[in-house]
Order: sequence, then C-alpha cells, then structure tokens
Amino acid sequence: MQYVTVSQCVNQAEADMLVSRLQAAGFPVLLHSEFAAPTSGALQWRVQVPEDRAEDALTLLAAEEGGE
Repeated sequence: MQYVTVSQCVNQAEADMLVSRLQAAGFPVLLHSEFAAPTSGALQWRVQVPEDRAEDALTLLAAEEGGE
C-alpha cells in the first residue's frame, strides 16, 4: 500500500493532533519526522495516509480547519 503526505507540520504536537483526528475518522496514518534543514537541526513532520484515501483525508482536514 502506497502512503502519501496530506500535511506537513513544524512541530510534533500539531502533527499528533492531525494524526488523532484522522485515526478517529478511521484512516490508517503514518507519521514521519525528518530534518527540514539539516544544518539547523529543524525537524519537519509528515502526516501520511494511504494514497487511495488521501482525497477524503484532505477533505476532512479542510472541513475541520474551516469549522464546518
């Protein structure tokens, strides 16, 4: 199963919140951290879902951001 990124976050707390929202809606989720800028040590968090569910995940996250 191929996973794709539906959100990138600059802190783990924000990423964890998105993961919780997606999991509560029944999405399998992966969370990856990587150095965004290796010289500065800044981390970036990528929230990923299966490719065939990415559109639904993006719709859910957009609706929650918009307060719908």
